[in-house]
Amino acid sequence: MNWAISYLTHLTLTIECLSYWRSCL
Repeated sequence: MNWAISYLTHLTLTIECLSYWRSCL
């Protein structure tokens, strides 16, 4: 189940990055 935690963490960080900076990718 660690993969789920890692995935959710990555997804959250990505959303935060896109929301605040919009230039992460």
